[in-house]
Amino acid sequence: EWEGKNAGLSLVTDVTDRFSSEEKIRNSLYEKEVLLKEVHHRVKNNFQIIVSLLGLQAGKLTNDEAVRNLKEAQNRIRAMSLIHEKLYKSENLAAIDFGEYLKTMAFELYRSHSSDPSKIEIEVTAEGLELSLERAIPLGLATSEIITNAIKYAFPGDKKGRLQISIDRIDDERVTVKVQDNGVGLPSSFDPEKTDSLGFKLVYLLVREQMGGDVIIDRRGGTSVSLTISIAEGAKT
Repeated sequence: EWEGKNAGLSLVTDVTDRFSSEEKIRNSLYEKEVLLKEVHHRVKNNFQIIVSLLGLQAGKLTNDEAVRNLKEAQNRIRAMSLIHEKLYKSENLAAIDFGEYLKTMAFELYRSHSSDPSKIEIEVTAEGLELSLERAIPLGLATSEIITNAIKYAFPGDKKGRLQISIDRIDDERVTVKVQDNGVGLPSSFDPEKTDSLGFKLVYLLVREQMGGDVIIDRRGGTSVSLTISIAEGAKT
C-alpha cells in the first residue's frame, strides 16, 4: 500500500551486456564445434589417403607376406579412421557410440577378409556405451585385431561358424568387450603372450600397458577373448 491505496513496484535492469556476452559465448562454442568437426573430417580423410597409398604399394609387390602385412596395416588405419568418421557425424564430439562403431567395424573387416558372406555369421550385441577418444581408439584397435584373427584363422577351408561380439558393463567404471567364435580354436602350444604375432602383441600393449586393463582368453568351444578396461578417461585399473 502507498498512501492508503494498492500500489505496484517495478524494477528495471539493463541486461544488454549479459545477453551480449551470452551471444558471444554461443557463437564461440558453435565455431569450436564446427572446427572440431572439421578436424575429425580431415583426420579421417588423411587416414583414407594413407590407406590408398598402402593399397597402391601392395599392388606393386609380388611377395605374399609383404602384401598381407600392408593389408593388415590398412585395416588398422581404417579402424582409427572409422572412429573419426563416427565423431564427425555425431552430435557429441567428445564421445563415440562404441556399440555402433563395433558393428560397423566388424562387418567392414569381414568384407575385407572374406569373399563368402555366408561363411561366418556375425552377431554384435553392444548397445549404450559411449567412450572418449582416448579410450575408443586403443580399445577399437585391440578389438579389431581379435576380430581379424577370428575371421582369418577360426574357420579354415570350407568350415562355417559364428562370431559373437558383445559389450558387458561390470559396474559404472569398468566394461568388458568380448569376441567369441566357435571355430577350431587356438593350438594348445600357442602362447598369446609370447607369440611373435604382431596382432596379439598389439592387443596386450594397448589393453594392459596403455589402458591398464585385463586380457582373458578362453579356449573352450572355440576361442573367446575378453578385454576389460576402465572407461574413465586417463584411468588405469
